[in-house]
Amino acid sequence: MKKTVLTLSIFSLLAVGCAQTPDRAATATMPGWVAQTPESGDAFYAKGQAGFDPEADRDVEQAMDEAKNQARSHLSQRLQSQLNDWSESALTELSQRDRNVVMPKLARALKQQVTADLPTLTMDGLLNADNTTTQVFVDEQGQQVYAMVTLQKSQLGDILQTHTQQLATQMRDYLDVSSKGSHLQQVMSMAPALPTLMAYQRNQTLLANQFDLAPETESAQLASLFSRQFDRLVRDMIVRVDAVTRETEGYDTVFKQALVDQGYNLSARRPDVTVRYFIEPQTTGVEGAELLADVELIGVDGQAVTTLSDVYQGQGETPKLAERAAVRQLSAQITTSLVENAYGYAQKVNDVNFNR
Repeated sequence: MKKTVLTLSIFSLLAVGCAQTPDRAATATMPGWVAQTPESGDAFYAKGQAGFDPEADRDVEQAMDEAKNQARSHLSQRLQSQLNDWSESALTELSQRDRNVVMPKLARALKQQVTADLPTLTMDGLLNADNTTTQVFVDEQGQQVYAMVTLQKSQLGDILQTHTQQLATQMRDYLDVSSKGSHLQQVMSMAPALPTLMAYQRNQTLLANQFDLAPETESAQLASLFSRQFDRLVRDMIVRVDAVTRETEGYDTVFKQALVDQGYNLSARRPDVTVRYFIEPQTTGVEGAELLADVELIGVDGQAVTTLSDVYQGQGETPKLAERAAVRQLSAQITTSLVENAYGYAQKVNDVNFNR
């Protein structure tokens, strides 16, 4: 899926300040940053160094360019590492919050799939001479050029905030998703919004934790609305179970409980999806159980949403417990199949409609 992501590039930096008229050792004292890179909670620093030798056809200007490029590369690597750490921390916090919210396993699993595939915050093209400074010192006697690039943390926060607002704008692309049809159809309609929603929530959490920056109120409310609506639609999705043979009906109680444990809403009301299933034991005993199962999920339009056909295994202290374990494996696979279906649909819609 093509996705819009935050990009920060050190390589587009332009030298400013001292870089235009570098200090020379013959007329200036070597600055402290040459010997020791500054450390501050308010800025990021990185240095580069290159030698010159006019007799070897390697002049100061060449060494200066090399030192500055080296400093930019080092700063790029440092920022990438920092952003990776901050992003991982934000996603971990979001995951911990979700664990405290009661939601069907389908909703949780789909959000986890989207989160796992979110592109990292990378650096490409957004840093420039307006938000960075480059200092250069030329040691004539030692024939060395030193360069240091500085990025203020507040500037990085501004860039992240701009990107987060871009994500908030993207969320509005999904405001007209269909509110008609079955709950399952509406869940599918909302699935393409999840990558943008999860990226926004990651950035929002990162900005709050690392920069003490609050999100724009309307955007935060829209993200919260999307998330709650998606969870509600999955929770309210009505499922009906239909055994295709009398022998299979013997598994109804166990199978229905396994589906309830997955968070599905089983009801006699008009279903959003009907689970037609067939189960035939292959082996059952104290060593475990193997059940051959064919499952077809049918939507309100009579079309198959997804199908499964496999042998499911379970272990237990008794044959009955082993069979229950095998049925739980089947119910979990139904959730996995629905997640794959919804995520594949989301990827296709976002690629075709939004090129992301």
